[in-house]
Amino acid sequence: MSRGHGADASRPLRLFVLKYFDTGASRDRSGRWQLPYALDSIAEAGVSLRTSDADFRPPWTSRRVRRAVRRLEQAGAPFLPTVLGTREIARADAVLALFESQGFVLGLLRALHLPPYTRPRYCIVSCWLAMEAPTFGRFRLAAYRFAYRGVDRLVYFSRNQTDTYRFTLALPEERLAFVPFGVDHERFAPIGSEEDGTVLAVGRDRGRDWATLFDAVRDTELRVRLACRPEDIAGLRVPGNVERLGLIDGDKYRELTARASVVVVPTEIRAYPTGQSVTLESMSMGKCCVVTDTPAMSDYLVDDENALLVAPHDALALRATLERATADHALRARIGRNARRSVVEHHTAEQMWRTIAQLLRA
Repeated sequence: MSRGHGADASRPLRLFVLKYFDTGASRDRSGRWQLPYALDSIAEAGVSLRTSDADFRPPWTSRRVRRAVRRLEQAGAPFLPTVLGTREIARADAVLALFESQGFVLGLLRALHLPPYTRPRYCIVSCWLAMEAPTFGRFRLAAYRFAYRGVDRLVYFSRNQTDTYRFTLALPEERLAFVPFGVDHERFAPIGSEEDGTVLAVGRDRGRDWATLFDAVRDTELRVRLACRPEDIAGLRVPGNVERLGLIDGDKYRELTARASVVVVPTEIRAYPTGQSVTLESMSMGKCCVVTDTPAMSDYLVDDENALLVAPHDALALRATLERATADHALRARIGRNARRSVVEHHTAEQMWRTIAQLLRA
């Protein structure tokens, strides 16, 4: 497999990002697509960033064509952004796929030694693959193992995933890169709003454990605001002291976080760090967070130092911790200060993307 050509250190690294954009994605005021995880900050690490939404322009936007493409992709993997991005891929020093769903096809083309796809360095940012790969059937697993021969770096956000990628996907250790997740610490900075005594729960990640949260707060004096998709709590008995907000936009999310006394992030145990974005963004705003203690989040949280941790599925412990935190202003202030400090020192988006940029240059 080609390892890519050497980039001139005197000019920015030309990076092409493989990312599917759809009607649910947002644009900034200049009309550019908003990228996840504050990816735009990678420019500060000497990277020239390019993206493409060619797959969301005519003729690919016609209902008939899109339906046909979707059927083909459902039978295999998303391929259209890679195919339509061929020219950009050929010009790039490196390609970054967000996320593993977008990464498969380019990895396959590189493993097959097909030009020009072998030219740039290639990195995939993985979110859910460590959870899904162990469930693959024999043929799908063989396909992933073959395709990932074409990947120079697989980036993931918790150390506990390393063994899955080494043994399940048979990836050599030198291609694996745990990178601490980071958030936009300037956007999510303490606002100074007066706390209103509420407990805030936000999330649309599939790893949230809303059932345990509801059991914890039922028949208590706790006032909870919940922002999630209605389908995520369908069939659950929602207590009367939980205010359902549905999905909210970014500005409303920041406002509610600033006003909340406590942010709660109840999760299942997952191979990936479910809840990391809400947790770190709330910590960045100086909030006391009550979070489920899982192996994937152990890279970020220390109990009674920068967060309060509760065992998975323990509704009684979650209730006691929430009641303790909402009643103790000094505790919340101490945890909040430590939380903000830990994000600024170790978990900013700039730090994360600077590390990934170094991997792309290596």
